Amino acid sequence: MENIMVYDVSGSSALPQPAKDTTIDQVANALRNAGSAMSDTQVISQTAVVEGWVGESANQYVSDVNEIKTAVEGAQTSIESSAQALVTYQTEFTNLKAKITAHQTTWDDDLKTYKEAVAAQEADRENARNESAQNDPGGTFDSSSWDNEISKLKTNIENKQKETAKLYNADVEAVDSAASTAANSINAALEVYIPGISSGEAAAVTPNRSDLGVTMFGGGTGLLAAQTKWEDAMTDAPQAARLLNQTDPDTGLPTEAALKKFNEKYGNRLASDPYFASALLNKIGAEKLYSIAGKSTDQNIPASYVSALKSFTENVGAGIILATGGNSTQNTEAISNFNSVDKALSIDGKTSVESWRSKFQGDLISNGQKKYSHDGEVITENRTQISYLGYELLGQYIGHGAKAHPELSLGDDFLNGVNGENAVGKAMVKWDAEHPRNFDLINASAGSGPSGTAELKYGKNGMFRDGLSWDYLQNMYEAMDNNPDDTPAQKFMNSTLKWDDDHNGDTPDKEMNMTRYLVGNRTQVGKPGDLTLYWPDDKGEALGRLINEISGDRSNKDSVNIASNFLEGYNDGISRNYDDDWGFGNQDKVEAQDIFGYRNSNMRNWAGQILSPYADDIAQYLDDPSNKNGVHLPENSNRYQLMFDSKMQSSLLAKDGIIADLAWDKGVDGRAPAREVLLASTMVKSDQAFSEGFASNSPTKYTDLRDKIQNYSKLYEALYEVPGANETALHNHIAERNKNIQTVINAGVGMIPWGDVITDKGAEYVFNQVKANGLSPALNEAFPTKIKEYDPSNANNSVENLMRDQLERIRYENYQHSHPEATPWNELSADEREYFKQGATNPESKYYENGTYSQYKSEIWNNLTGDINDAKEENAEAGK
Repeated sequence: MENIMVYDVSGSSALPQPAKDTTIDQVANALRNAGSAMSDTQVISQTAVVEGWVGESANQYVSDVNEIKTAVEGAQTSIESSAQALVTYQTEFTNLKAKITAHQTTWDDDLKTYKEAVAAQEADRENARNESAQNDPGGTFDSSSWDNEISKLKTNIENKQKETAKLYNADVEAVDSAASTAANSINAALEVYIPGISSGEAAAVTPNRSDLGVTMFGGGTGLLAAQTKWEDAMTDAPQAARLLNQTDPDTGLPTEAALKKFNEKYGNRLASDPYFASALLNKIGAEKLYSIAGKSTDQNIPASYVSALKSFTENVGAGIILATGGNSTQNTEAISNFNSVDKALSIDGKTSVESWRSKFQGDLISNGQKKYSHDGEVITENRTQISYLGYELLGQYIGHGAKAHPELSLGDDFLNGVNGENAVGKAMVKWDAEHPRNFDLINASAGSGPSGTAELKYGKNGMFRDGLSWDYLQNMYEAMDNNPDDTPAQKFMNSTLKWDDDHNGDTPDKEMNMTRYLVGNRTQVGKPGDLTLYWPDDKGEALGRLINEISGDRSNKDSVNIASNFLEGYNDGISRNYDDDWGFGNQDKVEAQDIFGYRNSNMRNWAGQILSPYADDIAQYLDDPSNKNGVHLPENSNRYQLMFDSKMQSSLLAKDGIIADLAWDKGVDGRAPAREVLLASTMVKSDQAFSEGFASNSPTKYTDLRDKIQNYSKLYEALYEVPGANETALHNHIAERNKNIQTVINAGVGMIPWGDVITDKGAEYVFNQVKANGLSPALNEAFPTKIKEYDPSNANNSVENLMRDQLERIRYENYQHSHPEATPWNELSADEREYFKQGATNPESKYYENGTYSQYKSEIWNNLTGDINDAKEENAEAGK
């Protein structure tokens, strides 16, 4: 269905009144009073003939008086003209308020009618869906007729809103014209006393029309505020662009002085004002941006000059982010307003800002696929000299802009295109897929090794040799996170990448989900002997952080689908045999670890947090795989599931599989290791599932509970035993990590960044229950900290003890629900806990369960050993 934007805000927000009432008529009165006061002065009130004066003195005085009178009368005429213009403006302004109120009412009435009609269609559709489900369970419900009607309603309301906005604009522009007349009249009055002010010679003190408009209306959030800010930006942009035309004869770059002035005067504005950023980039153009960046790569530029260039790159990079529809955690309302009215703002009276943006992004793409030399010139493929791809230079702008301004983030237009066209983000990924490059080689040079043999020496990456990656996609990831709205990034990461993998027009293009490609398939397959195999120099940090940020919302299908494709992409990466790709040596292992996980160690760490919200899904499908990978919405649920097939089940459980790879993670930058985070999430999720099971009134409650126990026993087994852990290196590593697991669990939630990991409200409660006084004996057995005590073959015994303690605690907590006065489990002594267990069958005990315990014991307790043994065996079989 066509995605039509409806401005779903009230008329007062979309079509606002001026930010404050004007009292400009008081200024007019003051001007007239000033004119009258001039007439009342002694000199002006004198006649041309002064009684008693004769001779040359009298004649000179009369001449002086007449000249002063002429000047003052001229000023009075200008003042009166200004006053009248201000009165006219006041009248127009007063009338405007009434007109705007009428437009707001029309807007609200139309929007109300639209919402009521849509609600009726949606209700009708839902009723039909339910009826269809009853009549044909499992059948496919066709909602297209309702969807089409809703689409028509959207089209209708959009047309009505456009017409109302058009009328509103016309009324506002009439007032704007009156403001312009008033400004010109005031300039004329000031010209008497400040010659040159109207011609711009005294521009430093000129109250120009655009500044006047911004002062009066710029604080608003509707079309009027946007128009006044845009006119102000269009006035200032040429002055900023002229600074960049002051070039240094040696470098061809803007002079150091011009750059410093530019940064000082316009730097902050570029990073906060999308109106100015767009107006300036319209003046500069994409080609000049690439040329300046190419020249900036020259290593012979003095350090102070480089400092000014780097600040310039940061500022312009921030401007590129905003001008291409980006967002910010600061000044959000103004930026959102700009992006919502870009169709109404005009570059030249014909071209809208939205249309300009599309063309500008097209220029970024076409010039981004060219190569540039140190002198900023485009070079051809057959010239042998150091060159930089345009996208690499664009990545420097974006990377520096994002690092200097982490509050900014790339928007939908940059990533996905302006109305689907000229999507820079997608174009960059496609180019990268079709032209793989080892970015580490850009600043590399040949040198002499210890034995005199040739050796490749790697210099610091980045345009300014400051370590910023040349990987333009990595820099794009840096600018994609931290967006107040996850939708643009989610849309991008859920899109399908199509690329010509073999540059053979006779074979079909490859296709893959964007997340899956970027995680585990990007430039990962090199040809024997070539140097295209590239590992991210941030070890996957930026990509992992981005995916974690946009993949944890289980009420959002796109969010869950990103997590699903992350899992598939990660599996692609660790499943690939790099020995086969390269054909020499052991390229698939580094320090006993899979090379993919080793080279992407930061992303591997993020994997724990990315997958942790889905621990319950992983447990379910490890036990009972689906027939496909993807996303599923269970019946009567609003939370999507991450599901996977038996092949992914095998990949998770294989000795060189995903869980084994995650076990190598030691934690990064204070974040808990992936295995610990996933284990913690499993404990939280299983606690919730078991608690719901005990609280159920269903006649099949214990059968249902046993199903959940069988689900989680497999995941517990895998996380504790870790496939392949009998191998010495991983065996020793896990024993060391177990020390940290005990520390994490015993310390409770303080050791894990729960806000980023699990959003369930019960997380803190659960982990307060598994501190040392709660599950300490079971934890010591389940996670021994001495290497000689760690035996993966006994995982089932350790997990069994852990789960028995867990089940008894939850059973007791279920008892507490009806006995709130009962002592908390973690405060019970060992004897009291044993009394609770024995009391369930003792009619004299307060814990007596009147027969229900025998069912629990026969269906759950007595079968637990067998269930966990089965889980271990089935895991081993599935992981082969």
